[in-house]
Amino acid sequence: MRQRLASLWQEARDGTWLTEDRIRAYATIIVCMYACVIAYMVYLGIDPPGDDRARVAKDFAQVWAAGKAVLQGHALAPYDLNAHLANLQAQFGAKAPKYVWVYPPFCLAVAAALALLPFMAALAVEQALMLAVYVRSIRSILPQRIAILCGLALPAVIINVGYGQIATLTAGLAGAAAASLDQRPMLAGVLFACMAYKPQLGVAIPVALLAGRRWKTLAAGAVTVGVLVVASAALFGWASWWDFAASMHTAGAIVFARGAVDWFKLQSVFAAARMWGVPAGGAWAAQLLVSLLALGAVVWAWLRPGDTRLKTALLLVAGLLCTPYCFEYDMVVFGPAIALAVSYGLECGFVPWEKTLLAVFFVSPLFAGLAGHHVHFPLGVAAIGGFMIMLARIIARGEPLDVGWASAHPRPRRPGVVG
Repeated sequence: MRQRLASLWQEARDGTWLTEDRIRAYATIIVCMYACVIAYMVYLGIDPPGDDRARVAKDFAQVWAAGKAVLQGHALAPYDLNAHLANLQAQFGAKAPKYVWVYPPFCLAVAAALALLPFMAALAVEQALMLAVYVRSIRSILPQRIAILCGLALPAVIINVGYGQIATLTAGLAGAAAASLDQRPMLAGVLFACMAYKPQLGVAIPVALLAGRRWKTLAAGAVTVGVLVVASAALFGWASWWDFAASMHTAGAIVFARGAVDWFKLQSVFAAARMWGVPAGGAWAAQLLVSLLALGAVVWAWLRPGDTRLKTALLLVAGLLCTPYCFEYDMVVFGPAIALAVSYGLECGFVPWEKTLLAVFFVSPLFAGLAGHHVHFPLGVAAIGGFMIMLARIIARGEPLDVGWASAHPRPRRPGVVG
């Protein structure tokens, strides 16, 4: 028995249990299960009775309803909470979900385009396009088919689809930017800027680019954001940005001051502290401290010479830790972050426990909400923080040159390390 436990310990340490055949089998089973879930969602969404039209993908319902308001000539109505709720009820009946519209004005044009289609068709188009961006980003990091299969099997992906959220697009843009950073820095800036529809997840990006002196990427990102702002102002007026700011303030008051969202659903330090009974002031202090530590880790990593893959993976994960408003579906950014870490490991070797920890981080979004709800353990926060610490330890080993990902002289694998 002792020998068997020692053998299991060694396998977990070296990651030898995680063979390619086993990974492929697990991922295939999971993706097939997701297909069944999506088929059931489609069944629920086809010709539902009465007020049940929004019983699937409720988060997308407000996108579609906001688009309808724009098409009807009421472009700024989504930023008026009462008007937005009334519009949701007009579209989906008494059981309509209740949300605050917190997306920037340039998202109104996208919502209007989707609202040209029936609800379920618009949902299918949106999710399919975003999944395509996500898959393409994983492929740009790790071109092997098994990597794409694993990217689709990430639990946060199906959680995102179930909510009707847009986190796969966020992860796809982040992954594509990471893949472009060394060879096409201006494209990376454009892709990072396109994530501006969720500004709370992008706090660490300009910090990293400044620390890394990525001036072309910064400039391209700034110009792209400027274009989006001016274009949306031309379409909807400058007042739309004031309304957006007011809507963000309203959403913050409803979520953080009134606790309208169950704390276990949020995967942030603030929510974890509130879930444990910490007063709001203490929770905000804890969130601020952890955010500063995460940003400090990003600055430290990007000031060092080293491989861009690891530094970008750290940046993506840090973005989740810096915001008090993070859900399980936002953890889909683990997809490109894990792909970046694996890409580096396949070339340079994995550190002890890395493979096993990556597997744990991979499945963590599936149990994050359950752990918070049933045992009051912030599993999502622990996984995000653990991922950051692991990446920081690998970066701290040091690299001889800042060769980046697309080096013309890749380092050979270390014999006996890659299992």
